[in-house]
Amino acid sequence: MITKSTRKLALAASLFLAPVSFQSVLAADLGSLTSSISSATEAATSTVDTASKIDINTATADQLSTISGIGTAIAESIVEYREKNGDFSNLTDLTNISGIGSATLAKILPYLTL
Repeated sequence: MITKSTRKLALAASLFLAPVSFQSVLAADLGSLTSSISSATEAATSTVDTASKIDINTATADQLSTISGIGTAIAESIVEYREKNGDFSNLTDLTNISGIGSATLAKILPYLTL
């Protein structure tokens, strides 16, 4: 169950990254957080050069920590999670890592790839 504060945080992250034309749609549909993050990801990543993105399935902790929003501890947690559970199949799987919530995910998504 999504709490009221989590919904507000998801809405704020989605509205920040989504184009103006999608903001009212995202605001109306908080029930599907994953699709909102996916839409925000597509809008945000269109401005980031694909060659400059970091692959979360092959990156080292040092490489991951160069991204604003990912510190050393979170970078190490990403690598440990990947080693324990295998490659990420979806970028939203990063929310399974302690310290990465919807706001952090929205901030770092434009810089990551699979």
